Amino acid sequence: MSVLRTVIGTVTSVLCTAMLAYALTKRDLVGYKFWNTLFILTMFVSGGLIPTFILFKAIHIYNTFWVYILPGLISAFHMILIRTNFKTIPDSLIESAYIDGANDLYVFSGSCCRCPRRSWRQSACS
Repeated sequence: MSVLRTVIGTVTSVLCTAMLAYALTKRDLVGYKFWNTLFILTMFVSGGLIPTFILFKAIHIYNTFWVYILPGLISAFHMILIRTNFKTIPDSLIESAYIDGANDLYVFSGSCCRCPRRSWRQSACS
């Protein structure tokens, strides 16, 4: 059971964090500065152990499989690492994909996920 938790937790965490990082590389995102500030603040300020326990109990995931997966789904630190690597991808590469008819999901899975593999390994290992 612990292997399943580890595999599901790692895969979903890297995937969700990478999708969030890709979305936050877009400067035309509504509330771009707000979202970046929000995620940076969550890196420094946390809710605490007792409020987290009360929240898990209130949403009925206490003593379930998901209590191990959901809290680590998005990591602000890893999001900043992956976002920084996504910003190193040339705009011309992404623009040429859009000209060829690609949508955001295709650009994310095709161009962005294949280029910065180093940040994916850092995010999965720590």
